[in-house]
Amino acid sequence: MKMKKKILTTVLLGCLFNGSALAEKVTYDKAVADSNAYQESLPNYENATSGLSPAESSSTGTPNQMGKWVNLGGVSLASAGAYTTMLTPNALNTSCIKGEKGFVPKKTTKTERVCTWWQGTGSDESNAQVCQHWETKVTHSYHDNGYKAECR
Repeated sequence: MKMKKKILTTVLLGCLFNGSALAEKVTYDKAVADSNAYQESLPNYENATSGLSPAESSSTGTPNQMGKWVNLGGVSLASAGAYTTMLTPNALNTSCIKGEKGFVPKKTTKTERVCTWWQGTGSDESNAQVCQHWETKVTHSYHDNGYKAECR
């Protein structure tokens, strides 16, 4: 029993002393200094700015400028080239990141009335089938022709 208490006390004291050493308080200044030391330790290729265009290396340039989708004219999807990113038919004049290119397909909407519930057997004139419930169904189809669009 004495041996168990001695081992348990040793383990608890060891954990107590190790825990306080690991729980060091980090100040803002220490965090900034550590961050700067890390940045300086990086290889040169990660800190290099040579080979970048002026827009890429300029700190005053704002990346990801927002614009609106603009119609550039009709074209088929097969000949859209760089404009093959598919957009929704409602994309024109909505927000986007300047410089993006896309294709807006033409959309055809077809509306028809469909009978969903018939009454009667249709075996004779007096028991002819009569539609009891009509529903309006709308179908959309998208075409291979549409518009080139660019965000400006």
